[in-house]
Amino acid sequence: MKIRNRKKVELLSVLSREQILDIADAAGRKLGFLLSLSPLTEEQKEAVIETLEFATPKQIDKFSEILESSYIVAGNENLKMKFENELGKIKTEFNAKGIDLENETLNKLNKSKQKII
Repeated sequence: MKIRNRKKVELLSVLSREQILDIADAAGRKLGFLLSLSPLTEEQKEAVIETLEFATPKQIDKFSEILESSYIVAGNENLKMKFENELGKIKTEFNAKGIDLENETLNKLNKSKQKII
C-alpha cells in the first residue's frame, strides 16, 4: 500500500493544478453516478453525501470502490436472473416440442399399426 500511495503522490507532483482538479471532478462525478444508482433511499443518499464532506480522499475512494463493486454484483445478479428466465423459456419450449414430437410419433405408429392390421 505504501508503494501505491507513493506512486500517487509522485504522479500528482507532475500534474498541473488544473489536471488534479479534473481528476477530482471526474472522481466526484463517478461517485455521484454510482450513488444515484444505489438502492439507498434519497434520505440515506443525502446522509452519505453529508458524511463524505468530512471524509478523507482515501475514504472517499474506498466508498466509491464499494459502490462500484455493489453495482457490478447487482448487475451480475440481474443478468443471472435474465439468463435463468430465458433458460426456463427455452426449456418449456423444448418440452412442448418434445411432447408434440412424441404425440406425432405415437400417431404415426398407430396409423402404421392400423395399416398392418
